[in-house]
Amino acid sequence: ALKRQFCGIGVVIAENANGYYISEISPYGPAAASGLIKVSDQILAIDGKNLETLSLRAVMKLLQGEEGSILSLKVQTKQDEIKNVHLVRKKIVMEEGRIKSEAIPFGKGVIGYFQIDSFYDNREGVTVEKDLREAISELSKETPLVGIILDMRNNLGGFLDQAIKVCGVFIEKGVVVIAKYAGGEIQYSRDYDPYNLFFGPIVVLTSKTSASAAEIVAQTLQDYGAAVVVGDERTYGKGSMQMQTITDESAKYFYKVTVGKYYTISGRSTQIEGVKPHIHVATQYAPYHIGEKFLQFPLQADSLNYQENPKGKLRQFFTIYQQKKNSIWTKMVPVLAKNSEKRLLQNSDYQDFITLIKQCPQRYSPLLRHKDLAKKEAIAIIQDMALIQK
Repeated sequence: ALKRQFCGIGVVIAENANGYYISEISPYGPAAASGLIKVSDQILAIDGKNLETLSLRAVMKLLQGEEGSILSLKVQTKQDEIKNVHLVRKKIVMEEGRIKSEAIPFGKGVIGYFQIDSFYDNREGVTVEKDLREAISELSKETPLVGIILDMRNNLGGFLDQAIKVCGVFIEKGVVVIAKYAGGEIQYSRDYDPYNLFFGPIVVLTSKTSASAAEIVAQTLQDYGAAVVVGDERTYGKGSMQMQTITDESAKYFYKVTVGKYYTISGRSTQIEGVKPHIHVATQYAPYHIGEKFLQFPLQADSLNYQENPKGKLRQFFTIYQQKKNSIWTKMVPVLAKNSEKRLLQNSDYQDFITLIKQCPQRYSPLLRHKDLAKKEAIAIIQDMALIQK
């Protein structure tokens, strides 16, 4: 999924009382291009194999195959027509799950809203960093970009190198993440791109489900003063790294071994404690016990010591790679937080939400069905940042 591509014919299957059927068709796959398969068509056989006794996983496996190989389907239409369809598998790049952008008018320009749900890379040119750069450039073509919101509330992580490159969009240079392994070995990863794409107000919107690489991005931009972090009182708290022991991709089971922890330039690990926001705005996940600390036997939080942190003895080797902390936005935080608190106190929807999650958490969701309160407040905070800066 993190590659945002797969090899197949571009269909999603589901199960009903009659067996397996086509529930979705990708507009970019062979199935859509052929026009021979429709949503709701019942699948009777794949490559001549009857599906009656097969599990969903087994059926999914039958659909998989090498690029260029032929897949034969026997399907039954809504009109009870039975037909055989032969399609050639190909690589399909998924649009779902990639960055979603929105231009929000403000003053003489726009606020760019970017929803980043994962740090993906298909190793063939489709990456979250490239998508983000293109989206920012596209929004700023015709009108000034006043501010940026990076919404990572549902981001569970992804490729670490992409998290580093996303940080590089907003910082000129600097160590982004420090990996400390169980044997004491320390590895520093930094941004190599010396150019910022955007220097204005940035809000990183987080929640209890923002995890792993998403936490590294949020805390790095917080450490460098490049952004104001807004969201739940903490993020997920996954600062550990695992090695996956897969020797056979067709194996039913595998296990992961924790081999170390991640830290950002401040020396802090996101483990257990997560990233704490500059401004607390509760999200839809506020009432739930979500996070690494609720798992069995979690690793405890810690920080790098003086010798391990680039701010300590090793700083001399990193000075040329270090970016000074931007204090413009962090100096605004007391005012921004006060303004936000005042707005939220006057927001009856938000106050109803807070009351509900305290008294009866299971009843709060209908209130948020059509009202993204955290997003609205993030927009208001960006507006404050732009006005104060001006």
